[in-house]
Parts: sequence; C-alpha cells; structure tokens
Amino acid sequence: MASLWGEKKFKEVITPKELLDEQADELEVFSEHYLYGEVEKYPNVNLDIFDINCEREFNFAFMIKSKYIEEYSYKLLSIHYNLALYPSYIMIDLDILNSIEDELKNKGLFLGDGSGYPMNSLIIKNKDDMINALTCILQSSVITNILSTLISIAKQNCKSFK
Repeated sequence: MASLWGEKKFKEVITPKELLDEQADELEVFSEHYLYGEVEKYPNVNLDIFDINCEREFNFAFMIKSKYIEEYSYKLLSIHYNLALYPSYIMIDLDILNSIEDELKNKGLFLGDGSGYPMNSLIIKNKDDMINALTCILQSSVITNILSTLISIAKQNCKSFK
C-alpha cells in the first residue's frame, strides 16, 4: 500500500522553550560566566481555577544560577504551553510585572487581571509577543538589580574558590 500521508513540507518551528534556551546561553556570556540560565521542567500550574481550562502539556521554569553560589537559584519566570505553542502563559513575580506593566501594555500584551487570569501572568499569542515579553522582562530594572546582586555575590565567592 502506498503512503497516505501525501507530500508534507514541514516548516521550522521555534518553541518558547528554545527562545528561553537561547537567552540562558546569552546570560552566561553577558555575565562573563558568573551566572548561567537553565530551563528546567516545571510542574504544571493548574490555571483551571481561573476558568480558562488551560492545563498545559509543556511547562518550564527559567532559573538563574551560578557555580559560585551553591544551592541557590532564582526563578525568573515559568512558561506554560500546549503543542500548538500559542497561546502561551508566562508567570512572573509581581514586582517584575509591576515594573514593566506600562511597557507591556504599550506593546499590546495582555496581562492577567486576577479574574480570568492570574495577576502575575502574561498571555502570549505568538512568537512576536514572546520576544516582546522576554525583552521587557530581561531588560527590566528589577532583573538588572537581581543580576547585579548575584554577580557581586558570585565574584566574592569566586575568590574563595581559588
């Protein structure tokens, strides 16, 4: 019997996790190897309590770590999506969200309002939204302060490793 699949032309798809993996690599270079990022599997966040029926198949957390700060990691965000990729949901700390809320709204991103979506969530409709959201988050003053503190601690601890 001949194949019933027909001719398929598969397109290259970049997943939200791949975008996070790229930024994890960039963090190590950007921080002069004092910090690195890891994208780890994360427990599914049950968002059904917000009446959006969105149990997600793919759940990851972006963790910031340092080989010079043992047993510590900072969870920058978590991301949740299904095989269709979008919509995706980014969950971030409210301090970060509050510091970039206006910028996110100016880029047309939908923020959770606490009634239909969690207050600390961003609803991502496509890859461009994902890039815009990550840009706002990674360039936020809150994250800059966190990275500065972690790099300072790592540099102090690095001296004791020698």
